[in-house]
Amino acid sequence: MASYYGSYLHTLDTKGRVSIPSEMRKASGDVFVLTRGFEECLNLYPADEWEFVERELKSLRTTSREARYYVRRMMSTVKRVVVDGHGRITIPPWHREFAGLGGEALVNGVLEHIEIWNPEKYENYSEGYDESYEDVAETVWKHAKDKAGAAEE
Repeated sequence: MASYYGSYLHTLDTKGRVSIPSEMRKASGDVFVLTRGFEECLNLYPADEWEFVERELKSLRTTSREARYYVRRMMSTVKRVVVDGHGRITIPPWHREFAGLGGEALVNGVLEHIEIWNPEKYENYSEGYDESYEDVAETVWKHAKDKAGAAEE
C-alpha cells in the first residue's frame, strides 16, 4: 500500500490533463480512481486502496438514509483514470467544475490518497481554519491517544 506526501503545483491543460508527480506514480502504478472529495477538492486513490474504500462503503447500513445518500453521491462521481505516457491523468469536466479547476492544480499527497485542489481554494481553506496548526495537532493527537487507551481497556 502506497503512502503519498508532498505538495506540487501543476498546469492543467485545455483538455483537463494534469501531471501526477513521478514519486506518486512510482508508489502505486498507473491506474487510479478519481472521486469527489471534501472541501471542494478531488480524491485520487490508487486502485488497490480504492478496494478498501469500496469495502468500507459496502459495509454501511443500507437502512440508514444518510448512508444511502452518501454512497449514491460518492459513487456517482467515481471515475477510473489511467496515467498516460506523459505522466498525466485526464480530469473529466464534471470533476473540474466541482473542484473549480482552471489553469493550475495543486496535487497534495494525503497518506493513502492524493487530493487535487484549485490552488486558491486550498489557500482559502488553509487560512480560513479558526484554530492554529499547533492547536489542531494537539487536539487530534490527544483524541488518537484517548481512542488507543480506550481500545486497550
